[in-house]
Amino acid sequence: MSDQEKNKNSAALLSPYIDWAMQVASDRMTTAGENLYHPVFIREKHEFFERSDLLKVDSDQARAHDGLRQKLASRISQLLVEEGDSTSDPVIVLDLHEAVAIHVEWSAQASKAPEQFRPTAMYVYMASSKVERLLKTGIKSFSKHFEILDIGLAVPMSGEVHAIDLEHGFADNSGPIMAIIDDGIGFLNKSFTEHQEKSRFASFWMQAIEKPSKSISSVHLGRVFENEDLGAFLRQVAAGEREDDIYRLLMEDIVGTEAHQSLSYASSHGTMVADLAFGKRGDPVDTLKLLGVQLPPETVEDTSGVRFAPYLVMAARWILARAHLIDGGKEPLIITVSMGFLAGPKNGSHFVEYALAETVERWRKATGRRTHIIFPYGNRYESQQVATLCHGEPLGALPNLLEWVLQPDDPTTSYLEIRSRPVHRGVASRTFDSELLSTTLMVLKMPNGEIVYEGAPPEQGTHADLKYDECVIGRLYHVPPRAFEKGVTQPAMLVCAMAPTADRIEGGVMAPSGAYKLDIIDVSGSREFVLQIQRGDTAPGYIKGGRQSYFDNFNSHQWDQRNRDFSGLSDDGAITHKGTNSALSTAHLLPGGLGDSIFSVGAAMLGEKHEYLPAGYSSEGADWSGEQPKRSHLIERQDVHAGKLACGTLSGSMSRLSGTSAAAPLEARNLALTEINGEQPDVSNIPEDDVSRLGDVVIDTRYPLEPGEDRF
Repeated sequence: MSDQEKNKNSAALLSPYIDWAMQVASDRMTTAGENLYHPVFIREKHEFFERSDLLKVDSDQARAHDGLRQKLASRISQLLVEEGDSTSDPVIVLDLHEAVAIHVEWSAQASKAPEQFRPTAMYVYMASSKVERLLKTGIKSFSKHFEILDIGLAVPMSGEVHAIDLEHGFADNSGPIMAIIDDGIGFLNKSFTEHQEKSRFASFWMQAIEKPSKSISSVHLGRVFENEDLGAFLRQVAAGEREDDIYRLLMEDIVGTEAHQSLSYASSHGTMVADLAFGKRGDPVDTLKLLGVQLPPETVEDTSGVRFAPYLVMAARWILARAHLIDGGKEPLIITVSMGFLAGPKNGSHFVEYALAETVERWRKATGRRTHIIFPYGNRYESQQVATLCHGEPLGALPNLLEWVLQPDDPTTSYLEIRSRPVHRGVASRTFDSELLSTTLMVLKMPNGEIVYEGAPPEQGTHADLKYDECVIGRLYHVPPRAFEKGVTQPAMLVCAMAPTADRIEGGVMAPSGAYKLDIIDVSGSREFVLQIQRGDTAPGYIKGGRQSYFDNFNSHQWDQRNRDFSGLSDDGAITHKGTNSALSTAHLLPGGLGDSIFSVGAAMLGEKHEYLPAGYSSEGADWSGEQPKRSHLIERQDVHAGKLACGTLSGSMSRLSGTSAAAPLEARNLALTEINGEQPDVSNIPEDDVSRLGDVVIDTRYPLEPGEDRF
């Protein structure tokens, strides 16, 4: 097999984000003595596992789950072991929580006919040597039975594992189950308790970067606290111990002292989101059962989303399994995920969107459970990180080329995604090309004017190194289309990945800062190119770290009356507000209603005449990005105090949360109230011009207990 063919196979499976992150951090990823494993999401091509054998009853539940974990790992490993393998370390390792989720799911499906449920899918941790082998040449015995849907960033393994003791059922459970996946969730806050020594959380998972046993026989992602564990913490608080001391000790033990300590700050994103969604507010939501997952800090710090997907998907799978243990699928499940990132296909085919929709549908078929997952629509309206190019001039001939500005002192990698769509009689298609045309040409110039790339893109499935001063400062990837199932295909794209502009590790790769001029055309003149800079949200308390790159263009700016400056964008320029919505806001576009239970909400503000307007930051949809959010919530009432008042990290403290991240939990609460008492919230219709930012209606949520009243 040629190097180009190997490259091609690799690009079909390995995200350019992962590949470039590993390239930039290669010195850190190859530390001597560390065992590297990739989180890999796999799915059966046909029924491979003999469920009746694997689900043999064991009176000891913990032993049954661990037995299933070992059997699953063994069965998959057998397909990967090849002649000449000599390592004593396992090829496949499973997280115990993932094994529990599969056990609960299979048990729920036991009475169903095989054709009634979807093929088994799961995250496994695969030795990096086997991932490399699969990417280069493939392993027929494995590929015959499984397909790979996602490969995450490799992680070193070390540490100890904790046993899992499950609690089944709540005799008094009625009404929806509320859940949250976020960062920094103050789970001991009185807003989430039934009384002084009883938590409303049925289970709470504090995730951490992978830690298996010393023998690497099982992987461990943090620790789960059951309701009784949380009650023990609350009794310590009642006895006089401080909440922040408990958080500090737990975070240091589970997450580690070098990771960001989310719960050591006065305000924490997850606590505020949770309070708006299901905190004590004097309504029926106050009594609902809760589930929570706090993501590892490292996944939140990295705003490119490189480490985000595996932990979010595993969190959702865990929540659905735990909800089943509470009520068997009887009541609706409402999950708030107030996080996201900008660039993506925005047709429902991002892996996270598809994996969540597929998981929800899997449980609906197994148990009849109705599940809602709510995302924010995005806060990037004014970010200057989306642009379109469509002109008839020769490549690079425009007098003012689009500029991609890499800011100085940026210790993070930068990414730019490029997709094309047909133009017919001056009207662009609403969908992207499945493949880029061979008539595409691109040029990229350094800030000093030196050309680092010019010509046709690399062959599909390969990349080209971008070199300056004999160093590789970036790569241009040509990512082929990727089909997850019939009707769900990620279109082909170009990804330009650039090194940091600041040296975060001695001797690390660096790219010069400044304005990189770029142009991309279709020689036939029948294509428009959509460019998106990858950008994620930075949660409160985190150092922004990355000084985010952005687009600039001489023709793009005009006077902005609200800001009283020239930050507005003209209709004639390349930079646009349209399509700035989150890459995780388009699951509703998946075919056959697969993603109907996943939607997003925008943020509204009050105008001078008390009319509803889009909040200044609330993103705008485009014809190629799902058009609009489902609806919006009023977040900004005045300019002096932005956002919604919500609980701080510690009981009794308050803070403010702004952005569409505040709108998502408000929508979760409204959904719960509708499920409980059937009452629909008061809504206000909005002008057609604002539908692309606000959706069809705006909801003004007012709690029975206003901020400042005694809630506890």
